[in-house]
Amino acid sequence: MRLRDPSESRTPIGTSDKLVCLVEDDRPWCYRHHIRTMAGMPVASPRYARDPVLIAFGSAVRRARSERGLSQEELSHRAGIDRSYMSSIERGGQNVGLMSVKRIARALDMAAAELFLDARL
Repeated sequence: MRLRDPSESRTPIGTSDKLVCLVEDDRPWCYRHHIRTMAGMPVASPRYARDPVLIAFGSAVRRARSERGLSQEELSHRAGIDRSYMSSIERGGQNVGLMSVKRIARALDMAAAELFLDARL
């Protein structure tokens, strides 16, 4: 791999206080906390990733999805959530917001409280 002057190979496409997205070698990449990921792919919640609470919640989502015979793709479509983000939720890599929890529960045709009870939270 040939090293290049950053001004040649990187074209910024967006920034925030903790995230920089740019085009590098004709592919979109995002940098967060010195971790490079494809643009649009979820970055694990740095502080809470793999926390037992998130793993329990993700397992409850996976069980409910499997019991209903849904694929991750179908559930994410019904909930209006990106499939890769749904995958990360099920693995316990995301500290899920309440609105996302509500959308997931609605897509599973259950109450959010049922998901929390199943996760024993």
